Amino acid sequence: MSAVPAPSDRVATSTRTHEWIAIAGLIALILVIAMLLHYYHGLDHDSQLYSFQAMAHLKPELLGQDVYLRFGSQDNYTVFSPLFAALISAVGLEPASALITLFSQIAFLCATWFLARQLMGRELAWLGLGIMLAVPGVFGANGLWNVFEGFATPRLFCEALTIAALSAAIARRFVVAGGILAVAFLIHPLMALAGVCAVLYLRFAPLPRRLVLTALLVGVSAAAVVQVVLPQDSSWRIADVWIDFLADRQPFLFLTSWFARDWARVGVYVTTLMLGLIVLRRGAPLHRVCAAAVVITVAGIAISLIGGDLMRLGIVLQGQAWRWMWIGTVFAALLSPAIALASWELGPLGKLAAGLTLVTWLAIDEPYTILLAPVALACAGVAVRGGVRLSEKAQRLLLTGMLALLALVTIRSIANALLTHEGMPNQTDAPHIVRMIRDLSRDGWLPAAVVGSAWWLLTQARSRAARAVTAAACLATCAALVPVSAREWQVRQFPQSDIEAFGAWRALIPAGEEVFWIQGSVSTWVLLERPRYLTNNQMASVLFSDGARRELRRRARQIAPFASNQPYLFWREDKNLIQPNLPLTLENLCAAIDARFIVTPVALAPEALADAPAGASSVYRGIKLYRCAD
Repeated sequence: MSAVPAPSDRVATSTRTHEWIAIAGLIALILVIAMLLHYYHGLDHDSQLYSFQAMAHLKPELLGQDVYLRFGSQDNYTVFSPLFAALISAVGLEPASALITLFSQIAFLCATWFLARQLMGRELAWLGLGIMLAVPGVFGANGLWNVFEGFATPRLFCEALTIAALSAAIARRFVVAGGILAVAFLIHPLMALAGVCAVLYLRFAPLPRRLVLTALLVGVSAAAVVQVVLPQDSSWRIADVWIDFLADRQPFLFLTSWFARDWARVGVYVTTLMLGLIVLRRGAPLHRVCAAAVVITVAGIAISLIGGDLMRLGIVLQGQAWRWMWIGTVFAALLSPAIALASWELGPLGKLAAGLTLVTWLAIDEPYTILLAPVALACAGVAVRGGVRLSEKAQRLLLTGMLALLALVTIRSIANALLTHEGMPNQTDAPHIVRMIRDLSRDGWLPAAVVGSAWWLLTQARSRAARAVTAAACLATCAALVPVSAREWQVRQFPQSDIEAFGAWRALIPAGEEVFWIQGSVSTWVLLERPRYLTNNQMASVLFSDGARRELRRRARQIAPFASNQPYLFWREDKNLIQPNLPLTLENLCAAIDARFIVTPVALAPEALADAPAGASSVYRGIKLYRCAD
């Protein structure tokens, strides 16, 4: 006869079963948010440049003389391109791009969860990870940069390594942290530098106040001396003409060009972390991480403002220290549950501080959130010190006012989401319901609310039935989204059939010959395997090379006369070069530029060298290949 389990054993088994059900639901919840909001974008944004750099490593004789690489570029500072090239050689360009993106996302999620668990415990770690995925992780200017990107760049994997290094540093394993950071530095030095500073802070802070003040005084004095002594035409400074050029093409480099909404986001992140410094136990790992994030964010901004905007030092502008705020962006969202809980437990003023901080997150891109920050921090500070007793009436008034403000900003967020859905609908090939949810989730309020509600039901609800139902709903939603997500990860912008079809054009264009594909984006590089004459993508090299600046400037001025007829690249100060009556013909265009081959859907001459290749996708219908007369 089999032994009958004791009642205590049955209870323990049942408890473990429900724990595993909750964990399965939480994992499914994280995957649902990731698939909905952080889907694969393909060869988009900076992945186009990194893909080209990798292809140039594989085919230097065909692509190595592109103007983007000819004078030096950011490719000189990373080992990412050779690694990417090896993967392309094994599986192809777009599968390699998808694999790198997926691997980087998984590495980032794992590293972030382990760090959150180390700092907050398992349950809050799940909530923090979910909120970090739910809210927009935007930093910098114009919404260009995100801490959890959906395309292949070295940034995301570098961030994963950096967070892993921070986890090692918190465990006092600084040798391990240094080794991980060394690898991160080889992948993307600009992003890894924030991690280096964070680990150094965790190792040596808190420093004596006198030493900190002395270091600040020396730094400010040294900057003032350099500003006065260093000639304005020094090679260490970027000349005024190129400053204007960079400000025109890459305004995100200059913090004085940022919009109020960009600074509002920074204010929300810093406010959240500062609240953590007030309400969390001083000296605890969580408190020290908040301090490190604040110090690094503020230091990066200060270095960029002083060394870049004010002093115009080339090395500072190239270093882009403002990117260090990615650390603050991640930790402000990731640690927000622990910060909010600690603030909430401080009584009415602590609750008010937590509520006001939540308001700033709901209206994160609104400048007025900056006005709420000092109020929230002051309330938290008074709550921590104690000694202030509020009457029940005052408490009710404060709570009512906070709830009313939360209701207003929530309504505002919902209205903005609906307007965005109507005006700028999601253009992916996902099912309509998925596209609609993505539109409504752009500012983060809806997915954050779902994450918070599902997390509470899975971890805090007393009813085991509620936990089971919530877990089942999360798992079912995850299963329904997997086919949608899988299709998105398999989308190919340049299928093999197109590459083969354009073989006829490649046979007409000598190896290494530049091609001016007017509206071709990366098509020149992928389909024709030839250098591009001029494109917006190549502008990324102007920050790192004076030669690239001069050559691209020269080429832009060549085509400026035609800017009224076609969306050619040109600078604002070159508008006086536009010739509205200049006919767009092959003869005129060939006389203006140096490239001998031109691709465009516009009829430049009665006859073209070649029409659109047979068998190419419909997107290339009507394009023609022209050759300038020798």
